[in-house]
Amino acid sequence: MTTATCSYEVESLGNGEFEIKMIADLAEGYHTYSQFMEVGAGPYPTWLQFDENENIEIGEASEEGFYTEYDPVWEMDVTQFADQAIFVQKVKVTGELPQTLSGKITYQTCDAEKCVLFDEFFEVDLK
Repeated sequence: MTTATCSYEVESLGNGEFEIKMIADLAEGYHTYSQFMEVGAGPYPTWLQFDENENIEIGEASEEGFYTEYDPVWEMDVTQFADQAIFVQKVKVTGELPQTLSGKITYQTCDAEKCVLFDEFFEVDLK
């Protein structure tokens, strides 16, 4: 069963700056978790990794659609997403356009009974 389907949107902000939205549509009953959670203190946080590209500077990251609540399974407050998770990454191209940004998102999805860890490889064009 697929617990999440990922898609990507790229918006040019001008001056070689881009905003990349990594959108995960979650299956009913599943959650995924913030990239800003402490590792080892609950569910596995989302982890964004970017392949090295000397022409691209990785900037500020943010998230949309999250909420924080106490989770009795983890016995702690958990920052999570239900239905849809949006991870936003700003980047700046310092070389010639176009460029390609590639990498991997590692994320965990959980329902009331189980958790599954995934790696999603991606590649987006910056032009």
